Amino acid sequence: IGVTILHEDNAQVGGAFFLANDTRILSWSAYGARLSNAETGAQIALMRHGDDTQMSGALVARDQILTWGSDGAARFWNAQTGAPIGSVLQHEAAIKGALLPADGRRVLTWSDDGRAQLWNAATRARIGSPMLHEEIVGALISPQESRVLTWSADGTGRIWNAANGARVGAEMRHEGAIRSALFDA
Repeated sequence: IGVTILHEDNAQVGGAFFLANDTRILSWSAYGARLSNAETGAQIALMRHGDDTQMSGALVARDQILTWGSDGAARFWNAQTGAPIGSVLQHEAAIKGALLPADGRRVLTWSDDGRAQLWNAATRARIGSPMLHEEIVGALISPQESRVLTWSADGTGRIWNAANGARVGAEMRHEGAIRSALFDA
C-alpha cells in the first residue's frame, strides 16, 4: 500500500511515526502536525499552534500527542481525534525540544529563553524552578528520573535536581559546543 501525506505548501516533513495500532500516522512540518489514516493517507486532524507559529516537533505518549513550536508553547492533543487537551506549557521564547519520560507523569521542555522546565503532565503545573542554561541545545531526564541534564552551544553541561530545579555539582566544560549527551543506565 502506498500512502502519500502532503503538508501545506509542500513543506518539508520534520518527522513522522505510526501510532500505537498502526492505523494512524502522526507527521509534522513547520506548518503543523497532521494526524492521518495509515491506509488511505486521508487527514483526520490538523493540529496548529497559530498562523505565525512554526512547529518544531511532536511526540506521542499513551493517548496524547505533544507538539511544540516558535510560539514558546507546548500543547497536548487527543491522539484519536487531534482535539486540544488542557492548558498550554508556556516558555518566553521558541521551544527547541521536549521529552515525555516513560511513566508519562512529567514533561521536560527546553527553549530559546535559556530555560529547561519540568511540568506535571496531568495538571500542566511547573515542577521546581526553571533550570537556567544559556544557548541550551538539549536536555534529558536520568533513567531514575531524579536528575535532568542540559547541554549548551557554549560548551557546558549541567546537572539539575528533577524535584526542585536546583543545580547539582560543578558545570561540565568542553572545548566546543555540546551536540548531544546521555545518562548511563
